[in-house]
Amino acid sequence: MSIGTFPPLKPLKPPQSGSYGYVYRFCCRNANNQGKNDCYTVHKTSETGPAIILVNGMRHRRSEIELNLAMAKLAVDHQKDSTIISINNITNGFFKDLYRSTVLYLGGTSDASRSLCNVLQTKLHQNEPVVIHCHSEGALVVKAALYQLTRQNKRGFQQLYPKLKIFSYGGASLFDQSFAPHVKNHISILDPIPMILRPFILFKYIWAAILLKKRKVEKNEERTVTFENIQFHPCLSQNPFKEHSFRGSTYTDPFFQELQNSNS
Repeated sequence: MSIGTFPPLKPLKPPQSGSYGYVYRFCCRNANNQGKNDCYTVHKTSETGPAIILVNGMRHRRSEIELNLAMAKLAVDHQKDSTIISINNITNGFFKDLYRSTVLYLGGTSDASRSLCNVLQTKLHQNEPVVIHCHSEGALVVKAALYQLTRQNKRGFQQLYPKLKIFSYGGASLFDQSFAPHVKNHISILDPIPMILRPFILFKYIWAAILLKKRKVEKNEERTVTFENIQFHPCLSQNPFKEHSFRGSTYTDPFFQELQNSNS
């Protein structure tokens, strides 16, 4: 898809009035961004190759973010020409994280999204390809950063677009071709989070569950179901209630696979 023909990404504006405006202002007052904490960490640098950016979700402490970085480094250690950057979306507690997610969903920004926007601007000026991996709330952070980029510099987003790849894992929101020419949304069949803000995909969940069951009975080696930009995975965790976790093998396995293919 050429630069001039990509689907337009229209900048979001936070609501100023009505019930949504009240909710937005309330959540802004109570979100408490991370403030002076580091907004991103560069773990590995290279002058060539893609910039691999990790964006974590809610309730991630610094130690867990460092573990994400270690996992990424292990997966791409054979690729000497890549840069790994972590956008540190540090937790402030469940409810404050939830308020922050609501602000992002309604068109606002956070420390993490503004930090990601600045990183993207830098990579844009360096003419580097960018691969983003985001989990849960991290998908909202990525969307907010890209919307902010279009508000600040529409032409800048046009230049970044053909060099951008986005992968989400249990994302609180889903990506399509208006954000990048190559996107994939990995979803566990027992993870309800991606459905909360897009309930109409319930029918895809049901149909994917039927197909996954059929393939299991038939002992088909292909154990995933793909609908356009969404790839459904069977539950691999022993505890289904932890299926949304980034630590579960359902998301860890595709995360490793996508990282290993980052240079392709």
